[in-house]
Amino acid sequence: MGHSPAHALLSGLSMKLLIFVGLNVFGALGWWVGERFGLVTAFVLSGVGTIFGVFAGWWTARQLLE
Repeated sequence: MGHSPAHALLSGLSMKLLIFVGLNVFGALGWWVGERFGLVTAFVLSGVGTIFGVFAGWWTARQLLE
């Protein structure tokens, strides 16, 4: 049996919210770790953390919403 359009909308919003939270948390964590070694390192680790946060948010949403 299929899901209603409302379920699809809420699932999409929930996934976007979890991705948004993940990219902000892991991006900030990367910056916090990297700033001890300089501005460029903070920038690079923030980018890596952001990428990881997107994946972590997406993965979490898939696990919780299925």
